[in-house]
Formats: sequence, C-alpha cells, structure tokens
Amino acid sequence: MLGRRLRWEQALASVADCQKNALQGALLTYTRAISAFDKSHRWQHALACLEDLRVRVVRADTILYNSVISACGKSGNWQVGLSLLEALQKEALEADVISHNAIISSCERSNEWTVALELFEHLHEVKLQASLISYSAAVSACQKSGQWQAALSLFFDASRDQLQLDVVFYSSAISACADSTGSAWPMALAIFRSARRQSLGNVVLFSAAISACESGSQWRLALDVFEEQQSSGVEGDLITYCALMSCSEKGGQWQMCFNVMDEIRAQGLPESLVAYNVLLTAAVRSHFWPNSLAVLEALLDVPCLSADVVTYSAAIAGCGAGSQWQKALRLLEQSLATLAPNAVVYSAAISSCEDASQWQHALRLLDDYEREQDANSADLVMYNAAISACAESAHWLHALSLLTRYEDHSAAAPVNARTGNAAMRACGLARRWEQSLALWEQMEMRAETDVIMLSMAVQACVVGVRFPELLTKLGQLSGQAYWHLLEQQSSGKTG
Repeated sequence: MLGRRLRWEQALASVADCQKNALQGALLTYTRAISAFDKSHRWQHALACLEDLRVRVVRADTILYNSVISACGKSGNWQVGLSLLEALQKEALEADVISHNAIISSCERSNEWTVALELFEHLHEVKLQASLISYSAAVSACQKSGQWQAALSLFFDASRDQLQLDVVFYSSAISACADSTGSAWPMALAIFRSARRQSLGNVVLFSAAISACESGSQWRLALDVFEEQQSSGVEGDLITYCALMSCSEKGGQWQMCFNVMDEIRAQGLPESLVAYNVLLTAAVRSHFWPNSLAVLEALLDVPCLSADVVTYSAAIAGCGAGSQWQKALRLLEQSLATLAPNAVVYSAAISSCEDASQWQHALRLLDDYEREQDANSADLVMYNAAISACAESAHWLHALSLLTRYEDHSAAAPVNARTGNAAMRACGLARRWEQSLALWEQMEMRAETDVIMLSMAVQACVVGVRFPELLTKLGQLSGQAYWHLLEQQSSGKTG
C-alpha cells in the first residue's frame, strides 16, 4: 500500500512539474501519471489529468483514454466511462476491446447487466473481436443480476468462438445457473463436466457446482461433486462446506449436515454464522428439539459470532416441532435482549404455540408484537399461524375475529389459501358448517382456494344437508381432494 501511495503521489508531482515547465513531452508524462492513478483507484485524479491535457491542446490517444476509463471502472463509475468512450470517438480515435472491457467490468460491479450486454453487442457492431475478458465480465454481470439465461447464451457464444475458456469463466457460468430458481442446475452440471474434461478445477469451480446442486435440491449429486473435489486434491473452503450443508439440509439429510459441520471444525476453518444457521435449520428436520438447543448453545459460545433473526427463528421452530412451546417462548425473550422485535422470529414462536394447541399464548404474542411495533404491523404469516392455533383448539370465533382484524387493518398481502384453510378448519372442528361454507364462498370469489378447502366445503355440505351445493362441489372434487376427504373422515378431523 505504501508503494502505491508513493507512486500516485509521485505522479501528482510529475504533473505539477509538467504544468510548471510546459514540457514538450506532456503526453508521456500524463500517460504515466494516469496509469499510476488507475492502479491506485484514484479515478478523480485520472479524469482531472485528462481534462488538463485537453486544455493544453495536447491530443490524447486511445491508450490514455483506456487508462482513465479503467480507473473510473474500478470505482464503479460506468456512466463516466461511457461518456469517455463517446469523447474518444468524437476525437476520431478508435475504441478498442480494452475500452469496452473496462466499461463492461464497471457495469458488472454496479449490477448494470443491460448496459454490459449493450456494450458487448457494440463490440460486434464495430467489428471488434470479443476477448475472454469481454465474455467473462458480461457473464459475471448477468450472474450477479440473476440473468442466468443471458449468461448461458454468452457461454455458448464463447464456446462457438473457440476461445480458450478458463476456470474463472466456467465458474461464473455455473454460478449464474446456480442462481436460477432451480431449473438450470442440469445445465450448470453440464458446464462443470465440460470444465473437468479440460482438466480445469479449483475450489471456486467445485463450490459453484455444489451450489448448483443445492438450487436443485440434488444432495446426492452435490456429494458426488464434493468427493470428486477431494479425490482431485482440491481443498474445500468455508463456501464449499456451507453449500454442501445447505444442499443436504434441503434434501432432508440432517445427519449429513452435522457430519459436514464436524469436518469444518476438523479442517480448522473459521467459525461461520451461515454454517450454524444451516445446521439449526437441519436440526428442525431431526424432530429432536435438544439438537436445536445444542446448536444454539454452541453458536452462542463462539465469541466472534452473534445470533441473528435466522438463528433464533430456526431454534424456536426446532422447539416448536418438539412441542416445547415454553422453551420456544423463552428463546423469543432471549432474542429480544439483542434483537429488535422481528416478524420472522415472532411467527416462529406463534407457530410453536399452534403446534402445542396453545392458542391463548399465540394471541398474546400477536398482540405483544403489534404493541411493540406500530399497530397493524404483523404480517400474514403471523396471522395465519395465530388463526391456525385457534383452529387446533376449535376456537372458531377467535379465528374469524383474527381474519376480520387482519383484513380491516392490514395494508399488507391479501389473505391466501392457508388463511382460508385455517379458518375453515376452526369452523369445521366446532361444527359451524354455515360459517365454513360462507368462508369457502368468500375465498372462492378471490380465487384463493385449494384442494383442502374444497374437501372441507364438501364435508360442510354433507353435514349441513346442503345437497344442491354438494352436487356442485362434488363436480369440482378431484381425485386428490377425494382422498383428502376420506382421510379426514377416517381420522375424525372434520368433527
């Protein structure tokens, strides 16, 4: 850092000396100075040098412009870079691939993927051959903005241009597919296999491939990639292990998550809040609440880590899944010592009361949250959990009251099928068939119905001797809803 500082300070001194003595070699002096400013990320100085050069009526060349564009690009000033590209062309200079690459890279840093692609296309328009740097910067820009289809198209174009693709380019393309909604993981693995056929492979490439498996919930394939990484002698880093843990958790392999955490510790890798949070989420799947508390206690013993919203919501969910609602409420109180009241954490606590049929506590938590925050701040998830808690205890009046309260005062998302399910279930368990059918009609008008609600509506028609409506609903009844209705009757859950 000291060496860089001396270089740019010397560059300033050289420019000042050039201005004072009006040396004929101004262009060379300015070029060296701007290069120094570029390397030290001082784009304002580089731009000032270029402007000063223009004032002195010394014609800049493309190399000098590229240095200024690069300096601006490294600071994310893509707009300045674009204006310089236009100025370069106005001076009858020819912009080259380096000029374009610098601005594309700047757009990538600023998540301006559309501008990056426009500049990339401009290369072809001016008959310039895109380089691997051009492709890599454009793919990375698309990847960071979630535009995996565009990134994939660029990958195929680069392959068709017969460029010597490197591991960085392959990794960016795989990461772009991994960031999709889960539909592009097969393509990500195909790109990974292509890279491996080229004998390419580093920790970034393998981690990207494992993350792609995670997006598609393909835990077995993720394990295969990880084992291939180990057999190749490529050491995993924290990103690798966290991706493997997350993929295992999504695949329901909670034991594997604990094994991976043991490996992280054995490798002496840094403690990670992300890893602990994934482990807590996996612990919920174990349906053994002491696992959740053990992971939370281990996290809290790490001096450099602080539990966050994800931590506490997962730990509370773990206790709730084990019907340990009292412990869940204690964890909620514990979270409030370090965190502001949060809808996600409160929702987890309310759900734990729902699972244990503690509807009074669920309502109190909802009231507490809205009192701590501004009125009517609770979201639909919280209300759904509270209504479900009332439903489990057949408190239909409270369920309907909550539904009305949410609709009257909340400006958030409209009620959904889960809201209707819970409210109709509360009415059904209390044998309030008229109210159940009225709810069905309201939800049907909003197009917020599902199979479960339809089966409950059919049951309400049967018990309420509403045969004309029964015939209509039987016509709507799918095979799936029919079997759901049989299950309800056999379990006695409809009252």
